[in-house]
This record gives sequence, structure tokens and C-alpha cells, in this order.
Amino acid sequence: MLMVSRSEGWGLPAIESLACGTPTLITNWGAMLEFGQYAHKVKVKEMRQPQNVFMQTDVPGEWAEPDFDDLKEQMRYVYENYEQVKKHTMDGLDYIKTFSWENASNRAMEIINDIDTSKWYPVKINVGSGEYPKEGYINIDNYYEKADVKADARDLPYENETVDEVLSLHMLEHFNRFEVKDVLTEWYRVLKFGGKLDLEVPDFESILKTWLEADNKMGATDNLHYVDAIFGAQTRAGEEHKMGFTPDILKEMLLDVGFFDIEITNTYSHSQKCIRATAYKKELKFDDDIFVLDTYPSTEEKMGFLRDSIERLKTTGKPICIVTHYPLPEDVLKEVDYVIYDRNNPLSENYSLTYWAVLPKQVKLVTKLTNS
Repeated sequence: MLMVSRSEGWGLPAIESLACGTPTLITNWGAMLEFGQYAHKVKVKEMRQPQNVFMQTDVPGEWAEPDFDDLKEQMRYVYENYEQVKKHTMDGLDYIKTFSWENASNRAMEIINDIDTSKWYPVKINVGSGEYPKEGYINIDNYYEKADVKADARDLPYENETVDEVLSLHMLEHFNRFEVKDVLTEWYRVLKFGGKLDLEVPDFESILKTWLEADNKMGATDNLHYVDAIFGAQTRAGEEHKMGFTPDILKEMLLDVGFFDIEITNTYSHSQKCIRATAYKKELKFDDDIFVLDTYPSTEEKMGFLRDSIERLKTTGKPICIVTHYPLPEDVLKEVDYVIYDRNNPLSENYSLTYWAVLPKQVKLVTKLTNS
């Protein structure tokens, strides 16, 4: 079978010929090389500008001009060595028969799925969009039927670290104070490292002050009822306000979940003062080349725990450093690589630990000193 052309988009007759075990000649160029491993290939003499394609004169692309001298030699070779060429073609039957339109489409989908489209199409979601969708965002809501995606803010349909930005405007206050952490944790989960959280909530302190100073506490200003601002409109499911935020409360909750580079600003929307926060998810990398063991073994039980800890840490092969304000026995000192001993720590007076939180890959300690 002879199918030597200047330009061939696929070449179904050639693949059918090979599938029948028929010796086949194709041009050594173009799409037929995708399946033409067991065909005989005719050399390309030169590349040419396409001419008179569908009566068009200025056509982009290139034509591969076959080398007709090589074509004659290939045809003569196949004629004179037909049995050998036939056997070579038959050897490729198992390969060529793996082709099907289903396999071709599956392979195409594999290639498409391997393409990283995030650089062109960043995933930006607007959680709790309600009746106010944002252009350029995937608008998500658990109650509004016309949302792009219907989902609970605590259970988003995204894999870990697949979202570039989470936007949420006047939605977080609809969760109670125990649920807020679950919501923020879910948003942290889906965000990529470097991803941005853009968040707006009512300023609870400002709302209360406005209500307390109002002459008519059930009255309205700018179509906003004071009580509605505190407790939500409650006109349908999901419209209740269950949590109030101040800048400090919101920042502390974001820190507790693991967000960094938090910026809090004041803004005005929904006819009231509001709090706007931006924060980022960061990938923290720590050097674990040494273990630091902070200890105060003032009792026999604590000393025994210290010795056990040293033995367990030694199995890692890492150096061990002990930090202590309490004198240690000589045998303990010999078991570790470094010792930091402070016999007179002035900050240890009037010191109390008031709050602690374990963040992703980090421990934060907030302390209170009554003695400066």
C-alpha cells in the first residue's frame, strides 16, 4: 500500500493497511509517524510553503516534499524482498491493533489532565456568595440555588492545596464560635501554599455601640435594622448571625488555624462598619538537624523522664541540646551534645503562661510579664 503525501493529518487508510499486514509506504513526516513504526518510510526532500489549499494562496504551515528517487528505491526494495517486508509488517500487528478511537480518546485525556492549567486559570472561589456572585470567581453557596457550586463552607469539593484564593464576604458570622474554626480550617486546607484568604465580616463592637447610642433601638437607618445587624435578618435558613468579630478576635482565630501575613483594615459595606482581613497560607520549612530539650528536672520523677527522653532521642542519630535552669547530674551532661544553662533568669520572676496554641508545623507561646 502506497500513501506518500506532502501533508497528512492522520492517514486512516495507512493504519488499516498495516492492521491487515500489508506492506505500507508512508512519508517520513507528519501524523502517520504516530503509528507507522512498522511501515517503510520515504525520505523528505525539502519543506515547502503550502499552495492552493482549498483555493487559498496564503496558507500557514509547511509541506513535506517526498524524495521521489528514494520512493522508487523503497518500492523496488519492497517488490524484490516482499516476503521479508511482509514478515516485518506482520510482526507489528499486535502493536497496530492496540489502536482504537476509545484508546485514542483516553490517551488524549491523559495528556490534557497532565497539563498544569493553574498558571492560566487560577482557582478563585467566593464562599457564601448568596445573591451577590463575583465575576472571575467560582461562586459557592449552601442555600442559593443559582450558585455555581452548592456546598457547605466546612466541606468544600476541592482537594488539598488546589485553590489560589478564597473570598468570603459577610458569611463567617453565620457560624457559631465553635464552627468558625472548622470553617477557617477547611479554607486553609484547600488553599495552595502562597494562597490568599480575603475575608470581610461586620464590626461587632461598632454595631453594638451604634445600637446603644440609638434613640429608637428598633428603628432603621439606611434600611438596616440595628437588631438585624446584630442577630441577622433571619428571613430564611442560614441568615442568622451566631458570632461577633472584633479585629483582635478575627486575627487570633486566623493565627490559631495557621494563617500568616495577616492584615486587618476597616471598611464600610452593608450600611455598616466592617472588618476586612487578608491572610496567606505559607509553607514553613524548619531545620531538624538538632533536638532541643527544654527541662526543669526538680524531682526524681522529672529526672527519670529526662533520662528516658534522652535515650529515645539518641536513636534518631541527631545531636541533642538541653536547655535548663536546674543543675543536672554529670552523667546526664555526658549523654548529650550541648547544654545551655542559665542559673539566673530574671524573666522567670512574675511569669505566667496565659495562652498556647499549636499551629501547623509551629508552636506559638503567648506570655504575660508583670515585671518588665
